[in-house]
Amino acid sequence: MYIWGQTEDGRFVQPFPLGTSGVVDCRCSATDIYMLTSDGAVSVIRDVQRALRDCGAASAGSPDGSDDDSPKDSFNDGRTNTFRTSTNCHPGVARSSAPPVERIRGLFGKRVVKMSVGNAHAAFLADDGTLYCTGDNSFGQCGLKPSNVTSDNTLVTFPRRDHATAPDHVDLHQVQFKDPATRVVDVACGGRHTCCLDSDGNIYTFGDDASVQLFLGDTRGRTLLELDQYKAFASRQERGTVSYTKYTHTDRHLQFNPIPVSRIGKLSEYQHLLCGADISLAAGDDFTIVAATPAGQGDRTTHLIASGGNRFGQCASVDVRMHRPRTVQLAGPLETGLFTCGSSHCVAALKAGGLVGWGSNQQYQLDPDSTLRLLVTNKDQSGGT
Repeated sequence: MYIWGQTEDGRFVQPFPLGTSGVVDCRCSATDIYMLTSDGAVSVIRDVQRALRDCGAASAGSPDGSDDDSPKDSFNDGRTNTFRTSTNCHPGVARSSAPPVERIRGLFGKRVVKMSVGNAHAAFLADDGTLYCTGDNSFGQCGLKPSNVTSDNTLVTFPRRDHATAPDHVDLHQVQFKDPATRVVDVACGGRHTCCLDSDGNIYTFGDDASVQLFLGDTRGRTLLELDQYKAFASRQERGTVSYTKYTHTDRHLQFNPIPVSRIGKLSEYQHLLCGADISLAAGDDFTIVAATPAGQGDRTTHLIASGGNRFGQCASVDVRMHRPRTVQLAGPLETGLFTCGSSHCVAALKAGGLVGWGSNQQYQLDPDSTLRLLVTNKDQSGGT
């Protein structure tokens, strides 16, 4: 595994090996790097900027270095630590400059099969269907009530003060669902929100909903039946005094309870696409996309159901901001598991071969020859392009 990038003072550090082995996935937050190995263990390198700075300085000032032939460490649960950090960032880097790698505490005895990382929080899916989160919980993106939220009986709420506050860090914990038997099979972290899919095909979202990225959105105009459907997800001890925050799409709001938005709210209108479909989740800073490939379709076309910020076309639509889900139909089915989003762009692989991309291209992340935003050019269900 290699790491490279730009330091705080603008210098570029060339790729250098970490000396790790057995890594099958790597995810980056705004500050950290998370690594998953084939045995289901997760470790993290904290403060990537510091690691780049130290390795860059060491490579410039050290004449040589040597490889680390020290034995692997063992964990308390008996498994072997497959994470070994090289003593040098690359030939010529001093031994002391190697970035430290730490094991994520609280996952001992659990085999993680998938992880997803947001701007400042991370989610880990274990092979038994349990979901764990850690990191910043300022918007409830870790599935807990933020410290600056005082109400337990409001399903959709927002703090009284500005969101520009210090991070509300929470330690690793298991996310609780209303049904204890819920078994999660997929997870995707956006910038400040989290989405997951259970074994029954239900899609849950929680965290920041300021851009309607949770598929919840404006509560005005909801019917009494719609509001009544939310009662099952209120705090049990306060169910008799349930209230519902009313907000518009211009208000800052959040949701810290995992809500099955595929059964409640506007996403439920797309059950004809979701029921029995192959579903993949992806999320960016302020948007979420559900990729559904209905099993009964003759042509097996993938439908993208998107909601959230769309300034750069990252929701594959021409609307600058979408307050309700929109669908876009691709030219063919997506390859399972090969669909992901950056902060404001998306890339997916088609089963027929080739990649499709859309969204922001300001950093040439989609097309190195153009700074234009790119959109998927297939027709949506309303007949637009």
